[in-house]
Amino acid sequence: MTQFWKDQRCTEPPVVEGDLTGKTVIVTGANTGLGFEATKHFARMGAARLILGCRNTEKGEAAVEAVKQVASAPEAIVECWYIDQMRMSTVIDFANKFKADGGRLDILVCNAGITSFKYEVSPDGYEAMIQVNHLSTALLSVLLLPTLQKTAQDTNTMPRLVIVSSAMHYWAKLQVKELQQEDLIKALSSEEFCTAANMKERYQVTKLFNVLFTRALTAHVGPSFPVVIDTVDPGFCYSSIRNDISSGLVMGPTMFLMEKLFALTTEVGSRQLVYAALAGKPDEMRGQFVSFSQTREVGDFILTEQGKQAEEKLWANTVKILSDFSPDAKAVFQEVLNA
Repeated sequence: MTQFWKDQRCTEPPVVEGDLTGKTVIVTGANTGLGFEATKHFARMGAARLILGCRNTEKGEAAVEAVKQVASAPEAIVECWYIDQMRMSTVIDFANKFKADGGRLDILVCNAGITSFKYEVSPDGYEAMIQVNHLSTALLSVLLLPTLQKTAQDTNTMPRLVIVSSAMHYWAKLQVKELQQEDLIKALSSEEFCTAANMKERYQVTKLFNVLFTRALTAHVGPSFPVVIDTVDPGFCYSSIRNDISSGLVMGPTMFLMEKLFALTTEVGSRQLVYAALAGKPDEMRGQFVSFSQTREVGDFILTEQGKQAEEKLWANTVKILSDFSPDAKAVFQEVLNA
């Protein structure tokens, strides 16, 4: 907690600069907030093509016009593509559309996420935050991993996959009863494990899942894989993601006060997404958790035996769920990830 307050009051980290001439960037959750601001930075650095993955395409198209205004590449292609991570079918459609295009992919930033204290089940049958923040993020990552790999081989570059997590994972851990469940994800999506108390900590758990998945995915591709995978904390920022919890007699005033005292702007937070996508030596960034422009040790729970057990179980459950849902994901797990 001390480190959190110190970070929030530190000097704003600068934007890492890079030359994205000729490169293609995808950012999900890009019609507003962190994703939108990060996309503008990528456009300013000369990206040839930017795809904004958005659930709200009306807002997405407005974002496209704003991004075009700052793009430094005269012929830059900026597009809004529909994706609703509450439905894995739209994730598959998004990935298939891109793969059919046959183009290169240099940076994929999986930024879309939600938070809520309410128990909601997605159309696919999973608790909503687990679905959006973990399962659909993992599905898009896996489906586009071969495209990132092919880009690396064709262009002799090192593409990056960035999964947006949070320092909130430091406060998350899984209970013994949860770890004892054969299907961890299914169990955490059930009413039994979605009590009011549990839902107040569910967002933190999904951010823990982001970090665990990043570590497991990195381990399975191996150190010689030509794509850097990392995860990033943007810091505590002004964000619409908290709209569902910033209400009520307690949470409303509390969140308002915290934002006034400590929150960063979304533009400043977006600099961390850019850092994770462009900064550092590849071998020093693989599987790392990035926060405030440096790699940092992950939460203590992850480093315990229980944490290792959680990572293995989450990986196995995720592989099965996504493989059952998508034959293409199953092929990637078998052919690329040896799972």
